[in-house]
Order: sequence, then C-alpha cells, then structure tokens
Amino acid sequence: MKKYNPDLSQETFEKIERYLFQSMHGEELKSFEKEMEQSKPLQEEVKLQSQLIAMLELQAFSEEKKGQKHRIGIDFSRIIGIAAVGVLGIAVVIWIFSRQTNSADSLFEAYFYPDPGLPVTMDAGDTPEFEEGMVSYKEENYARAIQLWQSLEVGQVSSDTITYYLAMAQLNQGNLEGAATLLEQILSDPESEFHQKAAWYLALIWIKNKELEQARKLLQDYREDSRIDELCQKLDSLIKTGQP
Repeated sequence: MKKYNPDLSQETFEKIERYLFQSMHGEELKSFEKEMEQSKPLQEEVKLQSQLIAMLELQAFSEEKKGQKHRIGIDFSRIIGIAAVGVLGIAVVIWIFSRQTNSADSLFEAYFYPDPGLPVTMDAGDTPEFEEGMVSYKEENYARAIQLWQSLEVGQVSSDTITYYLAMAQLNQGNLEGAATLLEQILSDPESEFHQKAAWYLALIWIKNKELEQARKLLQDYREDSRIDELCQKLDSLIKTGQP
C-alpha cells in the first residue's frame, strides 16, 4: 500500500494499518488514539489511508467489470467485521475534529458520519445486485443502491445486512423517518451484527429530532464504547441546560 507521506516511518505506517483493520487492541489502541488527538498530521494520514482503501476497492470492482475474472468468495461475516472497524476508525477521527456541541443540531453534525459501506469484492459471485448496489452507495448514488438492494430475493444476502444498508442509504438521502423505521427493525434482533451500529445511528436521528432523552436512554447499554460514552456525556449536558 502506498504511503502518502514520504517521511512517514515504517513503524507508524504499520500502526495505521493495524488500527484501520482492527488488529490493534488494549493499551496500544488507547495510546494510538491519544496520539491522534495530539497530532494533526497523524489524523490526516489515517484519513488518507482509509480513503486509499476505499479507492482500491472501487478500482478492483471496475477492473472485474471490464473482464478481469478472479473468483473470490464473499464471506459476509468477515466483511461486516472489517466494515465495522472502518466505521469506528472514521468515527474516532471525526470525533477528534468535532465542533462545539451546544445544541442538538451541532451535536448531530459533530458526530454524524456516513457509514462507508462494505468492501467491494473482485467477483460478485451470486450477489451481483448487492455488489453493484454497494458501488452505487460508495459513489453516493443512494437511489440506485436502494433500487438494486430492493430487487434482491429473500436469502441472497442476510436480511439484517440489507435492512441496515437500506437504512444508511435512506439516512444519507435525508429520509430520517424511513431510516429510523429500518434501524428499529435491526434493534429488535439483539443477535444482529449491526445491533450497536443501528443504535448509534438511530440515536443520532433522535438527536436531530430533538428527542434527547430517548437518544440517551438508547445509548446507555453501550457506554463501554468511549465514543458513545463521550456522546452520552454531551447529551447529559444538553439535557441539564435545557438546550434545544
């Protein structure tokens, strides 16, 4: 993988890779996040590497469409795990750059970020509509993504995967009500891979709608996540001051 900063040390580069692919844990993770808070160049490098990964995924998918045939099976459980890491990494970076959060609107703007979507594989296998929809999603053509995903037959892709990304496409289009309905469906299944992510985005929708108590109550069970705990603390402050 190409490094954007020619002066970046190999050690730092490898740390960024471990961070983005969730192989960094415990004290090393805490230390790296603290280092990012204090270093704008490191923040920028993490963002650039994340963008490069997405660009390579799209390029690989494009080459496949032009005739390059490499059979790679789709392991959705692994893909979902990688996607969750990507979201967490982006969330931490955006949290670092967060603005003043003295109102519900500014709190939403500081913590909202679009889910980057799942990696696009070289070969869509039995789910070409899903993969093509994910390309459209990454290109911010959410209407096309929704159209493709809604055309999938039951069982082609797990129901919570489709429900979650349909919700994300709706949310990115500004359809808060439609997204909330879909996210509530995911929350009804505590075993879903997307349960915590659904809670996060649903809480942000409620914050946008000025339903702060409801948002805080929803997030209480996830406060071991430092990002969620930070948001809950800011919700507490807004509720106490009575800010709209």
